[in-house]
Amino acid sequence: MLTGDSILEMDGVINSNSLDNFKQLITKYPHINQINIKECKGSSNDIINLQLAALVHQKKINIHLMDNGLIASRVSSQSSKRLKLRLENSGKTNDLL
Repeated sequence: MLTGDSILEMDGVINSNSLDNFKQLITKYPHINQINIKECKGSSNDIINLQLAALVHQKKINIHLMDNGLIASRVSSQSSKRLKLRLENSGKTNDLL
């Protein structure tokens, strides 16, 4: 889901299609500057997850973990430490892998 043309909301698992889908989004909406994570329950493809995190970092896109949000992937939470991650009140990272 996209708010305006600059904030993307993420809710789901990172899979083998995620990198291509994200590239299509940033091509169509080049002003995306923030990803609000509602829930990322993990990754079914850690290589794609790392590549996606590197692209987000390269594009200087901020990560915002929403209230009661969850990042439940070691790769996601480790990568987010390199990115600009902002947590709301009860947002948390949970390394499950």
